[in-house]
Amino acid sequence: MLKILIPFLCGYLLKKLKIFKEEDANVLINYVIYFAIPAIAFKSAYNLGISREVINIPILSWLTTFSLIIFSFFIGKLLKLKKEELRLWVLICSWGNTGFLGYPTAYNFFGEEGLNFAIIYDAVGTFPLVLTLGIFIAFGKPDIKSFFKFPPIWALFLGFILQPFSIPPAVEKIINFVAPSVFPVILFAIGMALNLSKLRLYFKKALIVEIIKMWGGAIFCFLIGYFILGMKGVPLKVSVLQASMPTMIFTIILALKYRLNHHLAISCASLGIVLSFINSPLVVKLVNKILHFLG
Repeated sequence: MLKILIPFLCGYLLKKLKIFKEEDANVLINYVIYFAIPAIAFKSAYNLGISREVINIPILSWLTTFSLIIFSFFIGKLLKLKKEELRLWVLICSWGNTGFLGYPTAYNFFGEEGLNFAIIYDAVGTFPLVLTLGIFIAFGKPDIKSFFKFPPIWALFLGFILQPFSIPPAVEKIINFVAPSVFPVILFAIGMALNLSKLRLYFKKALIVEIIKMWGGAIFCFLIGYFILGMKGVPLKVSVLQASMPTMIFTIILALKYRLNHHLAISCASLGIVLSFINSPLVVKLVNKILHFLG
């Protein structure tokens, strides 16, 4: 995890030293979303093609998210949260950071094969659902336009369509040149965007949220993937790892846009990022042991 931690810490420290501003992270994030990730998404779809295990991954992502929505809703009711609090609670408990944090983490543990499955989980599973059901929870109606403006979706589609054909060597070289830049840039940007100033006020709630999101997500994902969809091996391991990612950074944007408690969303995302460096290796080890035990 050291190679993941160093760019993240450097981004945070350079922001604290005022060499970078927090808003500078937006430039790096736009580079990743509009240029680097589409290149990797295309490559992943082209290499994987369409198979049963590829189709199962977004299905597992959707079922896991639905399970977290229902579970967090009932927990919120038990905590007697008011309507607006409950809407935010469901959002931050149900959607994880499967892109910016999930990609480098999956690559770290499972290499390029793991990254391919992680991209499918995020781009086909997580993000379309947050742009539709997530926005519906936050505001009351989905944002279909944003779904079609998400570049990795089109890159994946193009990769699947062109899978039977040969890619020109020049295009392949460009993709292979761009791809390695994604992970350090993502982690550096997350470090720059990290905000711990409000964490003291919301620490207890944020901790409960992250336990639900990271461990609840991992448990639901494993049970559904293994016992219902019959998944095994790297596709299941990567899916469970993705399901264990902390609160999605995009939920902060939704909280700001729809006037929910964005301070709680920021606290959850920030605490979750820090906890993930401990949590992710534990999840990977535990899933490996359980799969070994189940044979």
